Amino acid sequence: MLGVRRSGITQALHSLEIEEAIEVKRGQIVVSDRRKLERIAGSCYGMPEAEYERVVARPKRQDIHVHAAVSSRRNRSDSAR
Repeated sequence: MLGVRRSGITQALHSLEIEEAIEVKRGQIVVSDRRKLERIAGSCYGMPEAEYERVVARPKRQDIHVHAAVSSRRNRSDSAR
């Protein structure tokens, strides 16, 4: 959800459409030129996504395997005592 009025979204979409970065169709927004869209977004592109990943990221598959291997070794060493 964005905290803006619908008219603001419409204006932004029209601007991006004039720049030929997107195409707006009824109920659809199609990215025509991703590089141009990224340039227009500037430093805003990717920052929210990166912060979300940093704060709420799911563990990567590799991390899960490493954790399982470490836990398994700990359990074996505890049972040997």
